Amino acid sequence: MYADKYWEYDRKPFKERNWVDFAEKLNVEFPQEPQRTWQQCRDKWLRMRHKYLEEKEKQGQTGAAPTRWPWYEIFDNMLGGTAKI
Repeated sequence: MYADKYWEYDRKPFKERNWVDFAEKLNVEFPQEPQRTWQQCRDKWLRMRHKYLEEKEKQGQTGAAPTRWPWYEIFDNMLGGTAKI
C-alpha cells in the first residue's frame, strides 16, 4: 500500500498530512488489524528503510550471499534508483 502512495506522490518524501492520510486509509482497508497512528506508520517505514539500506550495503560487498529479506525487491524498486546503462 505504501508503494502505491509513494508513486502517487511522485517519489517525494511524505509530509505529516500524507502520513495522516496513509494511516486513515490503512485503518479502513484493514479493520481487523489494530488501528495505527500516523506516527506508528512513519516509524515503521523508517525502520524498514533503514533495514533496506543495510541489506543494500551488504549486497554491494564482494561475495555477498543473496538477501533473504522478503521486502528487499519492493524497496529496491522504490528507492534503488534507475538502472545503470
